[in-house]
Amino acid sequence: EDGHPWPHQLQHGKAAFLAKSINASMDPLQQRLLLVLPLAYRRWASLRLQDLAPWIRSWQLDEMYVGVPGMDTEEAWYCTSLTLEHIRLQGLAATGGAVDIYKCFDQIDRWLLTCVLLRAGMNSKVLNAYNRFHDQLKVYNSLAGGLGKPYSRKCSIPQGCPFSMCFISLLLRPWILLS
Repeated sequence: EDGHPWPHQLQHGKAAFLAKSINASMDPLQQRLLLVLPLAYRRWASLRLQDLAPWIRSWQLDEMYVGVPGMDTEEAWYCTSLTLEHIRLQGLAATGGAVDIYKCFDQIDRWLLTCVLLRAGMNSKVLNAYNRFHDQLKVYNSLAGGLGKPYSRKCSIPQGCPFSMCFISLLLRPWILLS
């Protein structure tokens, strides 16, 4: 976190492709890319995420169920079920909706994300260590039991990184405030 590069042994990640539906497609856009990152990095990120809990609480909203301390998807479905049951008991109608942002993680510009995170008050040493890790990371596609040639991902945040859902929650905060 003081500016040193990550050890070269940790600069490798494996990209695993998972079909988005039961009917597996050969279309790469119908695959979900999960990045398997080194255990040491994941542990560091998880511990730093815990340390960042007071910062996260400073921008957290009641409507956020992922990427924030003490909440998860179980909370989301449970609270939604209770709300719908309460509405039904009052004899009222309810309407709901859901949004799936197409290739959400793959469309995040890390430079822009960095600007947003700094403006939101994230610890700059942790953020710089995060960026150095992902700037140095070499990714290997895992297909048919083999590994492809290494490449760098200049844009995107990885599904599989402990920070990713927290960062998505912060980026979606303005949308929640508009509703």
